[in-house]
Amino acid sequence: MKNKTFLFITAFALIFASCSKEEQSESTIAIPTGTGGGTSEPTTFVFTGSMAVDKNDSNWVDISNYIIPGTESRVFKATSNYIVSTNFDATSLKGEVIHSIPVDIPNNYFSGFADGVGIFTIGIIDGYYGNDSLYYHVLYQDADSNNIYLDFTGKLTNSF
Repeated sequence: MKNKTFLFITAFALIFASCSKEEQSESTIAIPTGTGGGTSEPTTFVFTGSMAVDKNDSNWVDISNYIIPGTESRVFKATSNYIVSTNFDATSLKGEVIHSIPVDIPNNYFSGFADGVGIFTIGIIDGYYGNDSLYYHVLYQDADSNNIYLDFTGKLTNSF
């Protein structure tokens, strides 16, 4: 009787040990940072989209609304921050043709009320920078004191 009990317990222990679960988790793959002579991570992102222009006079009476397709904006990493720039030609709005502003992008959403150049003289009201899309909203005031809202929406087309 003792032998049968011993065999039963031994068989049960072997079955239990053979059915134990092994960890099957995969190790994470390290993304190369480019420090060893390989490719480095991009620091400039090019977005192509459209700029919606909503122009009002100084009393906020509508003057015109139109969309400029094929507008290009760039987000690039500066030494301690990001800079948003665009090729938007504001000569028709009596503005400068060079446009850039430093912005802080802590969690994809950003705003920049610092002085900029061209259409960014008053600053970006709000914006969103995602993996493949860029949006920002600007209030611009031209030389005739017209109030102009500019809304850029674009998709990532290049990075380097």
